[in-house]
Amino acid sequence: MGEITKEFQSGNIKLQIWRNKAVVDTREKFIESFTLRRLYKKGNSEWGFSDVFNFKDLEKIKTLIKELEEHLKTYNPNTVC
Repeated sequence: MGEITKEFQSGNIKLQIWRNKAVVDTREKFIESFTLRRLYKKGNSEWGFSDVFNFKDLEKIKTLIKELEEHLKTYNPNTVC
């Protein structure tokens, strides 16, 4: 993947916006995407992440999606967030 340009977090749920370079018709351009992950503690100190969610995570996910939508209203793909 490319670089993380913005992060939103609600409790143990994290949404990250990614910026990736791609070549389309011999022209370099940026393609943006996002990931949604649930963080959890592995053992005593190590953190892990999963793309599997619990039903109780739904409110946190909805909050993050709303934040993403608000961010995209003023988003300029030609600049890094």
